[in-house]
Amino acid sequence: MKKLYYAIGDIHGRHEELSTLLQSIKADIENLNDEHECYVIQVGDIIDRGENSKACVESIMNLNKQFPKNVKTHALQGNHEEILCKL
Repeated sequence: MKKLYYAIGDIHGRHEELSTLLQSIKADIENLNDEHECYVIQVGDIIDRGENSKACVESIMNLNKQFPKNVKTHALQGNHEEILCKL
């Protein structure tokens, strides 16, 4: 089985861009055959400069609900989330 990884980089509170990216990933996965094991990984820095950090956090917290059950999802803590946790 082929493994396919989708990495989502620094979002920084830009929810519109995150939504667009997630839709693109979903469309790509829908076009694959069953020979692929898919992973969607958010690599941190969900919050910061953008106006919609809360919406971004909510989307990432529900990442697994946005994809079929055979798609594995993971979210990592970035330095921006680490700083927020220390406040």
